[in-house]
Amino acid sequence: MNNPVTKGDLVRIVDDVDVCSNEDYLGRSGVVMQVVEGLEAPDDQQYQVAFSDGHRQLFYREELSLRTTD
Repeated sequence: MNNPVTKGDLVRIVDDVDVCSNEDYLGRSGVVMQVVEGLEAPDDQQYQVAFSDGHRQLFYREELSLRTTD
């Protein structure tokens, strides 16, 4: 279920775990532009997602749902 997310993947924002400002992005889809490695643990990665309106925001893996095109 927890498929790896990589640069270029289409994702949808499904959860608002830590940051209240992310509420604006719930349900929106975007493309992963960059994977930022966690400083303390590898599974602390954050994903920079770009949206069609030009905004970019960092999200944790649990906030993202991988959208498949098949």
